[in-house]
Amino acid sequence: TVVVSNETADVGIVKTVTSPAGPIASGDTVTYNLRVTNNSGATTVTGITVTDVLNGLVRQDEGGTVDTPTPGSPRYPGGGFVSASPGAGAVCPAPTGGANSESRTLTCTIATLAPSASVDIAVVIRPKVAASGTYNNTATARSSDINDSNDGNNSSTVGIAATALVDLVALKQVSPLTASAGAPLTFLATVRN
Repeated sequence: TVVVSNETADVGIVKTVTSPAGPIASGDTVTYNLRVTNNSGATTVTGITVTDVLNGLVRQDEGGTVDTPTPGSPRYPGGGFVSASPGAGAVCPAPTGGANSESRTLTCTIATLAPSASVDIAVVIRPKVAASGTYNNTATARSSDINDSNDGNNSSTVGIAATALVDLVALKQVSPLTASAGAPLTFLATVRN
């Protein structure tokens, strides 16, 4: 049986950064809010899928490794994805892709959304970046059950200004280790990021 409906609705999404307010340092915690709204005055919308493409923002191995707790430990354990806290009626399983994947996507579902109602989904990540700059992130919302009369508000993009993490190591060596008074010494200074 195929059910055909001439009903239309307008599902929209707005993505914002709720904290912190300003630029971040690589590895800081960032909270996004995804607000999905049924802009229809009389139609209940079902079968909504919300997609937040996180991609490389939450890779565990970006930014190199550290020596604690063990040598070679990833700088961002857990892949940089911290949590997704869906509001009433939404379900958000863990994002696709592994901790070091360049294609991590968070997909949430909303079974039913009443006319003029909204659902908020809080997404917390620890983005890490190898180069300073503005990093854009896009989320979309669509219903598989009903025709959307306004595709213009089905996606929302927000940027975060991030400063790359710097981890300088300085080493100074002297040669020879022992010398007589007045004998020449050679110092070698090495700095690496």
